[in-house]
Amino acid sequence: MKKKLLLLGADNSAVDAIKYAHSKGIYTIVTDNRPPAASEAKQLSDEQWMINITEIDELDKKCREEKITGVYAGNHEFCLDCCKKLCERLGLPFYASDAGWRASRDKLFYKEVCRECGISTPRLFELDESFRKEDISRIDYPVIVKPSDSCAQQGLSLVTSVEDLKEAFNLALQFSDSKKIIVEEYISGDEVFIFCFIHDGIVTLLAVSEDMAATDINGRQNFGFGLHKSRYLPLINETLMPRLQKVAEKLGCRDGACVVQGIFRDNEFYSLEFGYRLDGIRSWRHLSKSCGINQLELMVDLALGIRPDENIWNNMVPEENRRLSIGYVIWAKPGRVARAEGQDMLNERDDIVILLDNFKAGSEILPNDNMRSIAYDITIYGDSYEDLSCKVKEINQFLHLYDPQGRDLLIYLDFSL
Repeated sequence: MKKKLLLLGADNSAVDAIKYAHSKGIYTIVTDNRPPAASEAKQLSDEQWMINITEIDELDKKCREEKITGVYAGNHEFCLDCCKKLCERLGLPFYASDAGWRASRDKLFYKEVCRECGISTPRLFELDESFRKEDISRIDYPVIVKPSDSCAQQGLSLVTSVEDLKEAFNLALQFSDSKKIIVEEYISGDEVFIFCFIHDGIVTLLAVSEDMAATDINGRQNFGFGLHKSRYLPLINETLMPRLQKVAEKLGCRDGACVVQGIFRDNEFYSLEFGYRLDGIRSWRHLSKSCGINQLELMVDLALGIRPDENIWNNMVPEENRRLSIGYVIWAKPGRVARAEGQDMLNERDDIVILLDNFKAGSEILPNDNMRSIAYDITIYGDSYEDLSCKVKEINQFLHLYDPQGRDLLIYLDFSL
């Protein structure tokens, strides 16, 4: 019987997932409440349903009638919540353990597990909506205030004084379903993103990206350039990976893509978040090119009950043999996009890979200081740092988002190392 894959919603992994499924002869269906004309994924899929992903009872019945063999949701956490519920109903595979999924959705719970496994986390300060004087008096500034259950930096604030504390706390509440707010020590240091894949309970390190240059986004420093060759790699391999293995074991994580975000200060790693899913910046496009492991393809296979070929781990490209590359995050100013230029030309190049492109003609860019204001995330490959610098200049020259008055909405950076 031909395998049928149901995709819940259409996040930014859906098109790549459908293309991969089709390459394997798998029949694809996309369901959500959007018309096909408004969804590239629905247009590409073999079949489209107009069932909202929250309608678990209706989806359960329909999946049984249509003999669905796998359910997939890529990196949107709400879609994954629904996917987990539906898979449990249908007896179909869902990659994440209960505790592992909880750790990815509840930052406070994840921090508890980290501490139990020997991984440092920022110091926490107790604070709730009563704003008790004794709690406020114990806070050492600066601090980060954020929801325990949000993503993409939504509701996150850097607070430097007591005067701004209540406003930041109330902002975090707006982005929290659980109404659990974290007030934690601000750690100043070198930010890293550790990309891994878990297979049969073993955590394999795929790559490390180190944040090396920031830009000011509405008064807050945020990602600019990331170097895909971290100076902390030996330390990560020697001391951190064994501890992350303990975290995976404690959480019962057997399979799946994950990314650990943290900061090195004085050679000590402080873990901030655990993303137990495909990330939102489509890093699989870069990793498949640089190390030979495509996380998205593995996640589609897992949804269909297909185990990875053991040989892929043996064939992974060693760090020292990978081509030099950087990640370039281009943010956007608030405004309406009237015209976009340059992306088609860049898409033709093999040395430049656009991982993320959030805005097109007609898009409205809101005045956010979180990751919703990222216009492009681009990986650039080169033979030297000078070569990379020249390619960044080319991108800045050709890639544009113009508002109706002809003003460029992109915030460009120059690469230098």
